[in-house]
Amino acid sequence: MIELIPIEHGSKAPKADINVEIAHAYWRMDDFTEQLAIDFKQSLNILSSLRQENKGQRISVSLLIDDKRLDIFDKLDWLICESNRCKDIFSVVDYVTFESDLKNLLMLLYGTLKLSNRNAIETDIERYIKTQRKTACSHDIAIWHSMRLGALGNLNLPVYLVKSSEINCDLRPSFCASRVISILNGSDRENEERAEIDILKYIEKDKLDWRNIERYYY
Repeated sequence: MIELIPIEHGSKAPKADINVEIAHAYWRMDDFTEQLAIDFKQSLNILSSLRQENKGQRISVSLLIDDKRLDIFDKLDWLICESNRCKDIFSVVDYVTFESDLKNLLMLLYGTLKLSNRNAIETDIERYIKTQRKTACSHDIAIWHSMRLGALGNLNLPVYLVKSSEINCDLRPSFCASRVISILNGSDRENEERAEIDILKYIEKDKLDWRNIERYYY
């Protein structure tokens, strides 16, 4: 049986060398879709190859759930239900985050930006939120990568630890890592590039080096 435990410290466990995101997950109509199953199969094949290429590296695996179109009353209950229903997927995942929680870290993201660019980027993001009443995909992506690289600190992160009987949680690599890899559908490429060009390249280098972000598309 898999349990999901909220964590407060992203680096509580030994720090990971690599945090790998598998298939940006979008559940439709509160259900697991055929396309999502295909995405996960592709992701797991690439993940297997990455493990072989990075033998000896401490690797944690993360799942970002795009829940913006879902009406989830209790996220933890929903996660427990889905993890029990989709055990083959959650059995390889160490950490789970909901995309709707990322906007709460925007102020931390602004604080990492170079002073010369901070006001312009913050103004653009806040203008978009005011008109669209939500963050853009590129904003969420910038927060997500920054969070995984530890640029936003490691306390009170909106992350759930996936606990299974096969893995000792005390020995598991942390959510925060020195390098991050995202395994994504090709349809995510444009938003990933926009996040890098518009935001990530302007983060102070002592906070985050955008060159430590890698992407594999299928």
